[in-house]
Amino acid sequence: MGILSSSKRNNRRPARNSYTSPQRRAPSSGGGSFFAHVKSALSWTLGLGLGAALLVGLGVGGLQLHRMATTSEFFAIKRVEIRGTTHFSREEVLKAANLQSGVNSLTVNIADVEQGLRDNPWVLSVAVKRRLPDAFEIRIRERIPAFWMLKDGVLYYADNRGQIIAPVNVGNFLSLPTLEILPGGEELLPQMDELSRAFQAAHLP
Repeated sequence: MGILSSSKRNNRRPARNSYTSPQRRAPSSGGGSFFAHVKSALSWTLGLGLGAALLVGLGVGGLQLHRMATTSEFFAIKRVEIRGTTHFSREEVLKAANLQSGVNSLTVNIADVEQGLRDNPWVLSVAVKRRLPDAFEIRIRERIPAFWMLKDGVLYYADNRGQIIAPVNVGNFLSLPTLEILPGGEELLPQMDELSRAFQAAHLP
């Protein structure tokens, strides 16, 4: 009896273990993956097209806005405030700056205005500000004449360093001492400012 019961136990099939039994996988289909790629590509293309259309619209709108602003009477120049000038007349300043009433202020290049003013011999430094919608402010620091200087038969104004500024004329006449540079005197020109201040402090002619 013991042998028979043992053989019967050996003939039994082992119970399946859920942890060891093989699992069947459902066959995968490539159709879903293909449509997902197509959908992603279409979304990307649509987004790119919308972005490009938006950029084009902004560009066209910006150009139209710029065109309207630079032709509007609202920004036409009505006032130019000039400060710091003594020898440089208002008419000369406006001509050198190329600023005219009625011109659209947005079309004016500040750098060009400042360069035009610096070309005048009286101007030592200049600063120009745009005051929207219709005004400009010009601040000029002029060179200060200290002498008359005769050069090539023409009488000029010269500063404390002996540097020529502009010819003497009736419109900007100032009575000043005459500076004559004799041979060898060029070496003293760098010290002219100091010497001139010493003469003025001592009340010497």
